[in-house]
Formats: sequence, C-alpha cells, structure tokens
Amino acid sequence: AWLREHLREPYPDLRLRAVGLNHFGFYHRLLSGGREVTGEAIGYLVKQSACAAEGERGDPDWLHLSEMLGAVPMWGYSEMYFRRARRLRLQAAGEKTRAQEIMAIEQDVFAESADPNTASKPAALSRRGGGGYSQVTFDCMKAILGDLGTEVVVSARNGSAVESLPASAAVEVVCRIGREGAVPLDVGAMPLAFRGLVQAVKAYETLAVEAAVTRSRRATILALL
Repeated sequence: AWLREHLREPYPDLRLRAVGLNHFGFYHRLLSGGREVTGEAIGYLVKQSACAAEGERGDPDWLHLSEMLGAVPMWGYSEMYFRRARRLRLQAAGEKTRAQEIMAIEQDVFAESADPNTASKPAALSRRGGGGYSQVTFDCMKAILGDLGTEVVVSARNGSAVESLPASAAVEVVCRIGREGAVPLDVGAMPLAFRGLVQAVKAYETLAVEAAVTRSRRATILALL
C-alpha cells in the first residue's frame, strides 16, 4: 500500500512481486504497463524523496539500500539485519524490552476490551502495532468467498515457487487468492543480493523448530549459531 501510494503518479497500475520470509521480505519486482520498472521506480523514490517526512520509511539509508539491492526491503524488520548494531544499541538503552512493552500494552487492551462501555477498537491498540493485518485478513476472506484471484503477499508453503528454498519451507510471496486458497506465484531464483541472508534465516527457523520438537541440544546450538 505504501509503495503504491508514493508511486501512484508515474505508475498508476503498479503491481508488486515479493519474496522472502515472514518479517523478512523484499519487493523484488515492480511491474507497470506490462513491463518491469523496479530500478526506475526506486530511482524515482530516491530523487523525489517521496517519503522524507515519514519516519523510518523516509530514511535515506533505506532508499539507498533499496537502490543497491535492486529491491525494496519491507523495512520494519529488515532493519534488524541491515542495521543490527544500531538496533542493539537502542534496545540496550531502553528501560524495557519490546516483549515487556507489548505485555504492558496488552494488559491495557484487555482492560479496555472488558469494559462494557467499549464500543470500538480499544485505544491501546494504536500503541501495539500490526493494525494493517485486519485489512489483509478481510481481503483474503473476500477473495476466497468470491473466487476473485486477488494478489496478496502472504506466507504459504513454497512448493516450487522459490527455487532457492526447500519445497516444504514457508515463504512470504505474492499469492493469488481464490476458492482453492493461496496459490504462490512463481519467483524462480531469489536475487543473489539477499539470497544468502534469507537462506540463513530460514536455516535458523528450521533448526529452531527441530529443536523445539525433538528437544535436541545439538539442534538448539546449531539454531543459535
């Protein structure tokens, strides 16, 4: 939605292709007018500084990183990989961890929700984040009910969509949503610019699941490595 909004003028029919994992994905192809416009669209954002006043997404480093990668990182979580030292400093300087902050916020959310006078979304939800998921949920439900073939970025079983990851892996790609559920659109080979990092994160996730299921100390250590 953000990319479409800021690229609406030059590319009113913009279509996105994404690849990666949940909380670590990239818009690697931008299509308009029947052609790929990824490079020029990223260049447009850099030149126009279209998001200069919009917090983290207006960060020049984010735009220039996109230019270098040839893809637009889904920045909120990608920053943890590309600016790890900065994020660690901020976390170390905080009075609470993010988990502790969320636990406190959710107590407020539950308290407001339990109030019989509450007739709308609890105000505390605005501090929680993740508000956009409701729209994605309803878009998917409508697409399934009406067999609409709507294109939405969701997590799905890879199958043969992404060559660089196992068929059984969960990947986050553009899927066509209809009566049969989410059908991933083919990606092919993941761009080399970030392929290794995504594969490393998927290896960690796979080993972490194995450790949880088997209680294997070795798998736990390998996941942490």
